[in-house]
Amino acid sequence: MRNTLAILVIISSLFGGCKNNPLLSDNGYVEIQLENNIKNFKPLLLGNLNCNVTYIPLESGPSSILKQINALDISDNLIVAGDPYNIVLFSKAGEYISKVGRQGKGPNDYAIKGELKIDEPDIYVPCLIKNSMFIYCPSGENARIIPFPKRHFSLELQNWMPTADSTFIVQVPNFSGRERDRIIEINYEGEVIRRWDNRSFFDILTPKLGESSMHLAKGSNMTDGQIYLFQDRVRVTHRTNDTIFEIQNDILKPVYVINRGTLGLPYECLGVPVNSPMFDRVKGAMVVSKIFETTNHLLFTVRFGKSYPFKFKRPPVDTGIALIEKKYDILGVYNKATTEFFFVAPSGVDHQLEPLGIENDIDGGINFAPMYSPNERTLVSWFNAYDLKAHVASEAFRNSTPKYPERKRELEALANRLKDDDNPVLMVVTFEE
Repeated sequence: MRNTLAILVIISSLFGGCKNNPLLSDNGYVEIQLENNIKNFKPLLLGNLNCNVTYIPLESGPSSILKQINALDISDNLIVAGDPYNIVLFSKAGEYISKVGRQGKGPNDYAIKGELKIDEPDIYVPCLIKNSMFIYCPSGENARIIPFPKRHFSLELQNWMPTADSTFIVQVPNFSGRERDRIIEINYEGEVIRRWDNRSFFDILTPKLGESSMHLAKGSNMTDGQIYLFQDRVRVTHRTNDTIFEIQNDILKPVYVINRGTLGLPYECLGVPVNSPMFDRVKGAMVVSKIFETTNHLLFTVRFGKSYPFKFKRPPVDTGIALIEKKYDILGVYNKATTEFFFVAPSGVDHQLEPLGIENDIDGGINFAPMYSPNERTLVSWFNAYDLKAHVASEAFRNSTPKYPERKRELEALANRLKDDDNPVLMVVTFEE
């Protein structure tokens, strides 16, 4: 049972506040207004999304144990997952196939890896330290190493992708505030063969003697975004201004603008010293952390900053120095057909691992908080075996009445087969055509 405050702390005005549906601009993009919807929370059930839910337990063994998942990709036949120390290849059913490469200092070892990708049969592992792309075969050996002209990769984000033309589309982090390019295309020799201009510039404020700086302009969380395919079209996001662009020939065409109003983070706030008057705005800003686009919806997770409306937070994490509590990310949902936008209301605050995820009325399992999307029909989350076992053993699960009782029994049987220290379990939500 989670040590959280009762759901009664959510006052009724939270669900009945003013709201503004997204606007279609004269330039053809949809503008989604966050600040005007900050009190617009509504319940959302998986059972109302015309989707199917499956679980994939990743096989546990001496060579396949993952301490956590911080990088993942799924193709038609394969799953690749990585923790801070290992990369492991699994079948689509979660069966262990091989370890991929080796982390180390040798000439054929990757150092700090970035986001993983599968383009069957190849597995792509970007290495920040060596400014190189390692390409492995399914056996996990014999890497081909491609040098890159400068550092283009960040640790956590999907800011690059391979193309069908044996090139890479890469977002250029705007570390200096004056980068020439926003997007580049690189061939397998590491040569830049195409560029898309950067139009967003800012000045980095250098701290004075004795001041400390958060160096936000140099951190991936503020300057990088995502690159993804939507119906075979390349779309790119830029986290600072929250615009989703589509690459159309030589231009970046805006498709969606996520407008945070006065809760946004303008460029002049990037890289400010901690004791700058502007730093209060940095701490209180609303930040869009991940974006997922499906055929019928645009979903994104938002860090509410000073506007976080709930008393409950994630359980404390012991860093070895102090216990740290973090606020939950809040899920925003835009329905393309109805043009409605709202934030997902909490459910199961007293027992759910993800109380701000989409309520799982399919099988009574853990609420769905999307973490990754391999394509426009699929969203994926994952959780530790221990957490799934604890949820299934809870009174709330035993008393739940989901839409499909047989699926509840299947989930219970899966949890009972797992050991507490087994590999994470993937929760895959597939939307029907």
